Amino acid sequence: MTSNLFLPRVLSLTLAALLVGCGGSNHINDEAPVSNGNDSKMVGGFEQHEVNERFYYMKPVENTNKAYKLLFAFHGSGGNSQGMAAMTKLHEQSDDYLVVYPKSKNEEWNEGCRCNKADRLGVDDLGFVDDMIAELKAKYQLIDGEIYATGFSQGGLFVQNLLCNRSEVFNAIVTVGAPMSYQLGDSCSFDTPTHYRIMHGKADTVLPYTGRSHANFGLLSSPQAIKIIGNLNYDSALSTDKKVEQGVTLTYYPNRAIQTELISVDGAGHSWNLSPINTTQSIMEFFEKASKHPLPQGSDLIAINEDYYHVRNVTPQTDKPTVVMLSGANLHFHSDSAWFALLQPYLSTQFNVYVLIGLGKGLVVTPAHRQCKSLQRIFQCYLRSLI
Repeated sequence: MTSNLFLPRVLSLTLAALLVGCGGSNHINDEAPVSNGNDSKMVGGFEQHEVNERFYYMKPVENTNKAYKLLFAFHGSGGNSQGMAAMTKLHEQSDDYLVVYPKSKNEEWNEGCRCNKADRLGVDDLGFVDDMIAELKAKYQLIDGEIYATGFSQGGLFVQNLLCNRSEVFNAIVTVGAPMSYQLGDSCSFDTPTHYRIMHGKADTVLPYTGRSHANFGLLSSPQAIKIIGNLNYDSALSTDKKVEQGVTLTYYPNRAIQTELISVDGAGHSWNLSPINTTQSIMEFFEKASKHPLPQGSDLIAINEDYYHVRNVTPQTDKPTVVMLSGANLHFHSDSAWFALLQPYLSTQFNVYVLIGLGKGLVVTPAHRQCKSLQRIFQCYLRSLI
């Protein structure tokens, strides 16, 4: 009769042989991930970072070996980063995002309308965003092509400026509580189609859903704004309206890979919370739908050199022995996909199971010596901290 200890012993010996056979030594020659160092201070539970005399705030990053998506959240006129964080709670929604709350230099962002104080003072907010991205890329592992932005009120007008001038940088952008300025509507142009959504209450009297006529601060309506972006994303197209909840209408362009949407909420005023819509949750769902690397719950993406690895904890059971399953090294995983899938739930009844799957180049086409170093890094730097 086979001992109950046979399977754990075999798995342990297999993993040990894999690591010793790949390199023997525990020393890793690859450059270690950069930590956030001592260049920040804590303010109200958030790290305050400074770049070129400008400030942004974020929660401390606990796992610097993990690869993250990046999300910027821009406050409204007269607001601040802490208020935006408290109102939206975007940083509490997903462990897969680094959520950054930037602070405007004065009370407003340079939204691209050539009509406000930030413009008159020559504030380069587009350059500020460029600087933040460069610094964050140097400090943390960021997933290529996974940068997002949202903004409320005047911050929502500013993220439209990002859309019109940095569309190649952002995968998706959401404006909440704002339509679009006349000036940006006239000048907006971009070559890289980008997922975009406006969420706006139809009873908004601060930045009206229906727009506003004004010699200096004129606003298009939100339906006009989404049509401009739709035409830029698709050259020209017709939108469709659909009732998604009582008092909530979705305007969208069907059968398109790039999503351009307007969510209009009857009776809602100038607010982040557009009842019955949960704005924060809806935005995160929009970003995940747009993501090039959507990850199920319990999954992480690990960046090693230029490769990404998908690590999934099947059933967290920290009180049980840990097993790490490695997918086969064939190009499309055809030969071992069946047993690999079937074995995961079986093992998870007795063990704390982690599944490591090559993504992109990963375990598949990377040279053997790099595969081994990558596996060492994952075991030593990532899995060791979880087990």
